Amino acid sequence: MTVARISMVEYVSKEAADDFEPKYSEIAPKSIPEADNLILVRTAETSGMSVAIFKDEQTAENA
Repeated sequence: MTVARISMVEYVSKEAADDFEPKYSEIAPKSIPEADNLILVRTAETSGMSVAIFKDEQTAENA
């Protein structure tokens, strides 16, 4: 069964969020190569939600 790890993100400013968003697609796959899918959702001007999806619990635990 697939497993998701969800993290909430609070940025120091709108500008910091704007700056980080395009970098996420470069940084995240290198940081969590075990993830099958990585998603960043902007939930407000200064907040977001990061979702990492893994093939199973063991892979998520080892990531």
